[in-house]
Amino acid sequence: MGETRVDLRHMLENLRDMYPGSSSETILTETIANALDARAEHVWISTDHLTATLTIADDGCGMTRGELERFHDLAISSKSRGDGIGFAGVGVKIGLLEASEIVTESRANGHALATRWRLVGRRRAPWDWVQPSGTVGARGTAVQIRVENGLSELLDDGFIETVIRRQFATLFDPDLSTSLKAYYPRGVRFTVNARELAPHAWGEGAIERAELAIRIGRKRGTVGNGYLYRVAEPLPPERRGVVVSVFGKTIRSGWEWLGLNPESAGTVGGIVEVPELSASLQTNKSDFIHGPEGGRYMAYRRLIQERVAEQLKKWGVDGARDAESRARSTRPHERDLEHVLASLAKEFPDVALLTDTRAGGQLRLPEPGRAGDGPHAPPARSAPGGNVAPDGEPEPAVDRFCQRRVSVGATGKRRRHARPRLRIAFEKRQDCAGIARLEGSTVWINECHPAYRRAAASRSTGYHLAVAVCLACQEVAGPARGIDFLKGFLVSWGQREPDR
Repeated sequence: MGETRVDLRHMLENLRDMYPGSSSETILTETIANALDARAEHVWISTDHLTATLTIADDGCGMTRGELERFHDLAISSKSRGDGIGFAGVGVKIGLLEASEIVTESRANGHALATRWRLVGRRRAPWDWVQPSGTVGARGTAVQIRVENGLSELLDDGFIETVIRRQFATLFDPDLSTSLKAYYPRGVRFTVNARELAPHAWGEGAIERAELAIRIGRKRGTVGNGYLYRVAEPLPPERRGVVVSVFGKTIRSGWEWLGLNPESAGTVGGIVEVPELSASLQTNKSDFIHGPEGGRYMAYRRLIQERVAEQLKKWGVDGARDAESRARSTRPHERDLEHVLASLAKEFPDVALLTDTRAGGQLRLPEPGRAGDGPHAPPARSAPGGNVAPDGEPEPAVDRFCQRRVSVGATGKRRRHARPRLRIAFEKRQDCAGIARLEGSTVWINECHPAYRRAAASRSTGYHLAVAVCLACQEVAGPARGIDFLKGFLVSWGQREPDR
């Protein structure tokens, strides 16, 4: 009889590669995120160069014996989906790739426990119970990582402080930390080698600043808040664009996620905290594509995008008005190509997120003060294509993905055409040979590509946009069926009448 075996090292390497930053940054960020999920108010980070050891301790709720035992299993978590910002202890588990051993000590309900964990070969990661060293105080958890490389970034104080300030920026910003009082009543403090990190505004030194209030419809309450700022000198690359944070942890940064690319992007930055986005931080791809999480995620993205674009227009940032004019001219192509992708959604389910048009597919974001709203609230009864108020009368609906207000009559028909779900944007990337790329639901067209320049000169940009969108979405369909998707897309596009 055979036995299924798992290459643990290869699995951990795949988990590490899922994150955009280095493995050292991932280990540090995810371990701190798990401490915040444990309701920690103080996180201590200390390094010892003699023993090549990094220690991350907190005063959170700690772990019981059963929880600490399950802590060493992969794909096991005590948290529900959408609950918290840590990723099932991934940071510590990725640490096995760089550590000779990991000692975890935790104290809960007055009982202290400790384990020692290491990776042996490619398929074994044994652990055993050890005597607690007393690193944890009255309660909390301490993770001690003994790295194999004495020159690792995990032992560098400057690297540790830079990562913490960038990945948990809203917790340091005095203007935004107050909005997190409901989640961290006493705030969160960080200490690196006995030195407490001082508060620091993300937009410090700005010559101009504008508040960002992310609202739903006409409600007074906000689902997110932050600000945009402008500086005289160009910002470093990691500070450009808008930082999107959830419960104090950065989940997105830059301009690309918002589908904006102003020419003066180097002198504009921003930060916004949106706690409700935590419900969309799912680990299951199917739930994200076919469930409400994908729609909620893109809906909040649209709200942030519109608010930021509005402020850029007020500032008169170079390229903002040109981008708006170009967006209007490409809207017929967006609608046309969206219908093409919708016709292929059944055969290629992974593209459904780009063109989800299911019946009842409109999503009402939770409005402050409204009973029954929330990420897990049951859907309200609705007429075809619209929402129904508690008194049974049709009321304005919110389009699931683009979040534009549309009027719904008694027949359930829309009176106003909603903006397409798919979006086409343009960028200039001379260092990239790609014709286009997909970021969220936005297809970025590379204007520096020779094919685009020839299409613009021959006035055949419509055909170029169709081919570019097809190639960009081909990866979503999967490498095994890429050719089938390409053929089906071109056939469906050729059979459609062009939108005017």
